[in-house]
Amino acid sequence: VVYLLLNLEQKEDAYKLLEEYIRKNPNNNEAKFWYATYLSWDGDNKRAIKILEKIVDNGDYRVKLLLAKIYSWSGKYKKAINYLNDIIANCPKKELVLEAKEVKGLIYYWQHNYEKAKPILEYVVKNGNSIEAKEALMVINGDIKPLIKKYKLLAKKEPTNLDYLLRVAQFSELLKDIDTAIE
Repeated sequence: VVYLLLNLEQKEDAYKLLEEYIRKNPNNNEAKFWYATYLSWDGDNKRAIKILEKIVDNGDYRVKLLLAKIYSWSGKYKKAINYLNDIIANCPKKELVLEAKEVKGLIYYWQHNYEKAKPILEYVVKNGNSIEAKEALMVINGDIKPLIKKYKLLAKKEPTNLDYLLRVAQFSELLKDIDTAIE
């Protein structure tokens, strides 16, 4: 019901229902995990972290992965990498390990530490289907023109999509095409 309410853009009702459920079932870490997930999707990372930090020691690597993602989004890379290293070293679920490696590779990419990022992202691209990892690897390898072309085409189809426009600007700047970046 919570998921349905969220899809119907009735998040206040969804959150109230979930909060009520958690009050009645305080040991249900699955409900807490999903509540934190929904909060993070909504950009309320402070509340999400508060919930996740209370349940991080329950052995659920999904909790650690979500915490690592939220920390990475807010620039707290050391905290994120600590959780990611734990997942990579100890988690038995290959898909979570792959996702943890992707986030770790992207953190190094965001820090412009391409030497560390490249082998991790190569592994992720070889073993998964992450578009973000593939694009980061293309930037590291200097293969930027196809990315500009891709996002220009997408921006033509959706001229109000700011993400596409921003990517054209960012990638153009990498090629020192300042006029296109400014445009």
